[in-house]
Amino acid sequence: MNWMAVGHFLKKCWVWLKNHWYVPALAVYTVFMYALMRRNGAESAVAVLGAARDSHKKQVAAMNAAHKAEIEKRDAIIGRYNEVMENLEENYKEELSSLDKHKKARVKDLVKKYHEKPEELTKMLGMSFGINYAE
Repeated sequence: MNWMAVGHFLKKCWVWLKNHWYVPALAVYTVFMYALMRRNGAESAVAVLGAARDSHKKQVAAMNAAHKAEIEKRDAIIGRYNEVMENLEENYKEELSSLDKHKKARVKDLVKKYHEKPEELTKMLGMSFGINYAE
């Protein structure tokens, strides 16, 4: 290859660069940005993933805390319900037994008073306890 051919090739390259200067500029810009971003890109990508992981852990912890609070509230409500039901059952049993004592005493009094008059005894028992006797 001789020097004239090299000179001719360089002249052609110069003319091409004058008309298409943006192609090599874009190539240089791309290489420069790739080198710049590649170096910081990996570090920033790791930082973003770490932040996302930390955020996820915080969200899960908050959901677990809220769930635990709901469970505690539910257990407290169930415990209170059970206490109220036990108190109601005890009161019902006491009232039932007191009613039975009063009813027994009333029946005893009526039987003593009307033991010789069965029709009157039946009538009085029916009036006292809301029972209708049909022959």
